[in-house]
Amino acid sequence: MAGPTAAGRKDGSDQLFASARLFLLLQLASRLGTFALNQFLIRITSPDVFGATTIQFELLMGLILTAAREGVRCVILREGNRIQSARTTENGQCVPSTVLLPPNEQVAHNLSFVAVAIGALFDVSLSFFYIRHASSTLRSSPHFAPTVTLFAVGGILELLSEPLFNRAQVLGNVQLRVRAEGLAILANCATILACMVKPEWFGVGRHLGSTYGLMAYGWGRLSFGLVILLCYVYAFHRSIGARRTRALLWPRKAIVHGQSRYLSPKGISISWAMGKQAMLKHVMGESDKIAVARLGTLEDQGGYALASNYGSLILRILFNPVEEASRITFSKTLGHILSAQDGSVMSLSVDDENALQSASSMLAGILRLHILLGLFFATFGPPLSRSAIYLLAGDRWACGTTAPIILGAYACYIPVLGINGIAEGFLTATAGPRQLGTYNWIIMLSSATFIMSLWLLQWVPALHQTALVWSSALSIGVRAAYSWWYMLWFFSLQPSAKHAANMAPTAILPSTPSLITFAVSAYLLRAALASARVGGSCPVNVRQVVPSIGIGAFFTLACLFACFTFERRKLSVALSAVRSRGKSKAS
Repeated sequence: MAGPTAAGRKDGSDQLFASARLFLLLQLASRLGTFALNQFLIRITSPDVFGATTIQFELLMGLILTAAREGVRCVILREGNRIQSARTTENGQCVPSTVLLPPNEQVAHNLSFVAVAIGALFDVSLSFFYIRHASSTLRSSPHFAPTVTLFAVGGILELLSEPLFNRAQVLGNVQLRVRAEGLAILANCATILACMVKPEWFGVGRHLGSTYGLMAYGWGRLSFGLVILLCYVYAFHRSIGARRTRALLWPRKAIVHGQSRYLSPKGISISWAMGKQAMLKHVMGESDKIAVARLGTLEDQGGYALASNYGSLILRILFNPVEEASRITFSKTLGHILSAQDGSVMSLSVDDENALQSASSMLAGILRLHILLGLFFATFGPPLSRSAIYLLAGDRWACGTTAPIILGAYACYIPVLGINGIAEGFLTATAGPRQLGTYNWIIMLSSATFIMSLWLLQWVPALHQTALVWSSALSIGVRAAYSWWYMLWFFSLQPSAKHAANMAPTAILPSTPSLITFAVSAYLLRAALASARVGGSCPVNVRQVVPSIGIGAFFTLACLFACFTFERRKLSVALSAVRSRGKSKAS
């Protein structure tokens, strides 16, 4: 019978699939609920306002939040799960067993307050700097400074929820995060919609409503941060009571190794390393938006923002839930193996060996599924992008902006992002300080790749409008390649060669018949659409879009049949091996 340690780890893979399934369903429900609101907003929002808020202001908030919190989240997750100080209630929620956290957990939890303090400082200073030094075109927009102020206040409100967010992550309460974010997104969209349709509710005359677009998005961002904070406070207050909730919202000293302290040097060191890495990754991940913000007009930014929003919607619904759940699981089960300061492998127990076998099986199945999904996006996204934009956003966006072309390129970018998300999540969950330091250099190499490829692609006329997307794909590809190499290296250090064999590219790539089916479908689909389209003109009504959708549906069925025929066994074996791990360990 498995001991306490085994019992703590034997359900890692089952938890991955349960959490990912729940995360996916809740994400899908919340995204579909807000998708209709977003579609209405897009149709009544001008491209310049949409570009300013989605590119400029969201870049500012993303920079502030990443700098403040991303460095500590993984550290808190690693340290917090080393001590089993929680109990699971009948409804599946975990709550602390005492008012005060155990010393090691308290010291890790205190990092949340460092994130809040740093974030508030960055929020105020960067927002003030942005108001003073934004482009003259943007500063002359109606209500520019008040809008930035509302975004800043919304960011601070979101930061105040960080201690409770991190505690929920440690306790494995995935559904709380999804509920909070779903309600916050819904509140954001509803507030923007109310501002646009009924500006008099916010003290603005209806005759000035057309100039209230920026402020509408500012009020929406404020409501987003407020709802996030209220959701976490309410959930913890309801599950553990007011006293315990207040204890989580204030730092406390703890006795660790005979010393009374707020923070541990090791936690600060790893947080600093991960914080630098997170900032580099964020700048690289948003480099395309940074470039279009500097080089493009507000209308261009609007078209780019619309295309990237549709692309990222797919990432958030399909890929991010699995990425988040797997990162949490790997942090819990494998985060200690390379925890030595020099990055060497710690001594492995029988439970560690089983966890390694489960992890390699998980990664193999997840990556194989990601590659298959990526093939669908690359095959059908580019030729059907204009039809999709027309149906979703109308002819103004489909015919008057670069959104269709960018969305087509983004469809090929999505697979790279998905694979990198899983591989990089494994790296950040398991790497020691030495490996994290090396990865910082890889991120800088990725930055150089982006700059060089962007400069080269500007000389290719056919790729001029999509150069930012392709440059981003190449730079993310560098990170994905290194993260994949790291996975191979990590498993090669272990005694069993089977772990590394599971991660070999030849073991994960789809079969040759499947690849041929996708390639032939991609070619025939493009040829059929080219012959059916008159001069590549923009559709003027829905009836002109129906043929392209019908042709795309036919080839989609062909690819699905190929996957069912040639890939079903590989996927079922990989996923079944993970699901059966808990049973084998209990025997």
